[in-house]
Amino acid sequence: MRKTCGKGRMQQPPTTPSNMTTIPTKKDINPTPGNLDELTALKHFHGKSQSEAANLFFECPTYYEEDLKWMGSKAFAFYFPSMEPYLLSEASEDDSDIINALANTLQIRLKQDPQSIKGCLVPAFRILDYISENMQKFNVDPTIYGNITVKLSNIINQIRLL
Repeated sequence: MRKTCGKGRMQQPPTTPSNMTTIPTKKDINPTPGNLDELTALKHFHGKSQSEAANLFFECPTYYEEDLKWMGSKAFAFYFPSMEPYLLSEASEDDSDIINALANTLQIRLKQDPQSIKGCLVPAFRILDYISENMQKFNVDPTIYGNITVKLSNIINQIRLL
């Protein structure tokens, strides 16, 4: 179910730091000059802490999650854990779109840039385990998304091989 954007803000900072401890630079977010997808991610995330980025996912989860697909490796490793507070919150109930979007992003990252996931392995496993154990919370309809449980299991297995 698609969530309406602008429903609220997070009050607590994320508890899932990545291996990267400094806010990503413009080049970390947009390593490919002229790449429009990276430029959009730069516009949304540049200068933001993990806590500030987490607020974005509360505002419009799938809109900002899309940026994770395209930003540079270092920026992905820094900002990916910022999704966790939203996913753990009641605000994500029935948000099947974010689960599907997240799975698609991770599949693309595994294929094109597995190094980016290596930069945030602990939060990635924690997030994926939480989703897998709480799939009913997100109300993922298999007639729309297929067997997302199998998709996530395959992603987890691929990440274990990194």
